[in-house]
Amino acid sequence: ERAIFFLKQAQEKIATNDHYQKNQLILKAQDIVLELMNSLNLEAGKIAYSLQSLYSYMIRRLILAEQGSDREIIEEVIKLLSELKEAWETITLKPNTISTGRAMDRTGVRVARV
Repeated sequence: ERAIFFLKQAQEKIATNDHYQKNQLILKAQDIVLELMNSLNLEAGKIAYSLQSLYSYMIRRLILAEQGSDREIIEEVIKLLSELKEAWETITLKPNTISTGRAMDRTGVRVARV
């Protein structure tokens, strides 16, 4: 969430030509994505490697956005981060359903405990 917040602020700084603050905000978002990448357990297999590739892609895109003040690239990374956030929220069990071993997704369909 914080990376998304920083990137939205960076877009605002581009609009006001505040390049220093834009760079600082993009760097903060890069640090968060880098921390996510460094926290991956690559022994978990394919999903961890896929996330590593995605995080690496986001960092490369943010470097380009920082250099060129490109709002579209920032928007692309915001979208990717938002989709990841939504996916994690979807697979996370609600605390009051853990004891039953069942949870409901947003559509009300029962999902298996992971």
